[in-house]
Parts: sequence; structure tokens; C-alpha cells
Amino acid sequence: MKCGPIQTARPSSSNRRYLDGTAASDPRSETGTQFLQPNRPLSKSSLLQSQVKHFRDLEKDLPPERQTGIPIDSITTEGQAAEYIRRMTVQFHRPPGGV
Repeated sequence: MKCGPIQTARPSSSNRRYLDGTAASDPRSETGTQFLQPNRPLSKSSLLQSQVKHFRDLEKDLPPERQTGIPIDSITTEGQAAEYIRRMTVQFHRPPGGV
């Protein structure tokens, strides 16, 4: 018997699976972009709305020099919410007397 080269099939991104058997989505796919819409109204994401409210409650207890000064009512898009959350997260990762 004569042996030849072995061809190896590479799975396409649509065939990728997690260990539990569920399909893994390709982050470059069209569905992956639905999470990257900074102009989408904040009203479309109850998770972000909750996070903004939670951070606002925490911000009230910060000294004035560490508060963002961003009125919560001015946050109307997911991009603005993400920026507010980022700025608040920085405050909580910074030492109390730090710059």
C-alpha cells in the first residue's frame, strides 16, 4: 500500500464550539458588532442604565475633587455611558490621595 500526504481540514469559524458544545461566534462577524454601537440610545440597554445609576450612587460619596461632574441626565447614549463608567472605574482603582 502506498501512502500519500494527509490532508487536514481546518474548521471554519462557523464550526467552532465551546467545550459544552455550544457554537462559538466569531468576534469579527456581523453579530459581534452589535455590542460596539456607541451612538445607540442608552434606553436600549438596561444593564448599562443600571451601571450608570449604581456608579452615580457611589460617586455621591466621593470627595468633590474625585467626582466626574457629569450630570447623569446628560448620559443618553451607550458611548457616553461607557465613558462615564470608565471614568468612575479609574476613580475606584486610584489610591484615595493619588493623582
